Amino acid sequence: MALLEADVNFKVVKQFTKSVQERAVGQDVMNGLNPGQMVIKIVNEELVNLMGSETTELPMKPGNEITVLMMAGLQGAGKTTTVAKLAGAAEIKGKTAAVGGMRRLSTRSDHPASDQRREAGRRGFLHGRQAKACRYRKGGH
Repeated sequence: MALLEADVNFKVVKQFTKSVQERAVGQDVMNGLNPGQMVIKIVNEELVNLMGSETTELPMKPGNEITVLMMAGLQGAGKTTTVAKLAGAAEIKGKTAAVGGMRRLSTRSDHPASDQRREAGRRGFLHGRQAKACRYRKGGH
C-alpha cells in the first residue's frame, strides 16, 4: 500500500509484491530470525533488486562553482530531511550549502524546513513573501 501511496506504478507494485510472495512462501526461516524478520529481509532484498544496488555520487562542480540541485515531491515524502542530509554531506566535502525553500500553494514562512535548516546550521532562505526573488513559474507569480 505504501508504494501505491507514493505513486509507484501499479504494474511495478504488482510485480514487486509477486516477487516477495514467491520468495516468502515456503521459505525456511534463517537461524536467529523470526518469520516477520525473514519477510523484512526478503522485502529489503527485493527493494534493492528493484531500485538497484549501485550508488552514485551527485555530480558537483569543481572548485567554487555553484552546483544547483532541485528536490521536488509529494508532501511528507522526506524531501526536507534528504536535503538537510545532502547539505551536510556537501559541507563535509568542503562545499558551502545554501538551502532555499519554496512552496507553490502557501505563503507561510513557518514551514518545518526553516526549523530543520536552523537546527542543522545551514544557510537558508525564507518562504513566502520574503522569497520574492524565487519565481516558480513563467510570469513571475
